[in-house]
Amino acid sequence: MRPPSHFIAVDSKGQVHLIVSDMNISDDNELNVYSLIGDPKSGKWTDAVMLDRRGFTSSSHRWAGAWRDKVFLLWNWGDATYYKDNENMGLFFVEWGPSEYGRKVRAVAGYIEAYATAVDPVAGLLVIVASRDDGVFVVSRTSGGQWSKPAMLDPALTERADVSITPGSTSTFIIRTDRSRSEILLRPL
Repeated sequence: MRPPSHFIAVDSKGQVHLIVSDMNISDDNELNVYSLIGDPKSGKWTDAVMLDRRGFTSSSHRWAGAWRDKVFLLWNWGDATYYKDNENMGLFFVEWGPSEYGRKVRAVAGYIEAYATAVDPVAGLLVIVASRDDGVFVVSRTSGGQWSKPAMLDPALTERADVSITPGSTSTFIIRTDRSRSEILLRPL
């Protein structure tokens, strides 16, 4: 099943944030990633921005999540068909705040085949679990914008895996992979 080309989050003021990845087949599978903001009360879009534009794209998956008055936008870009070693591939992040978009950050480098994301509802800690050919990695971002370095989730996971993450209680996260068939309780520092 092909994932949808969009993802929606609602901020604390009720504004709808839509992230869309558009792969243009007529333009050699060029990827355009857009962010749109809409006001449900007026029924109108109030803002639209192109977040990223890339060349040939094998796949791109997007995610959006809100915490208080911030919205987190994520998408991956990769070319597994022609140039799997392209050093520009990865998982990208932009934060939207009430007045502007922040800078684009590559959270995890490499050809990301699957990823999952969760936000701690109290602390605003964003945790990403990303899967590459060489294993599963975890990276986090504090509500203040400080990134951790990507770290291998489990040294026994040395290949691609489907991943999921769910916020637990008291700033913990539950991570599942299809390879280990177990749950890992993550307690970020």
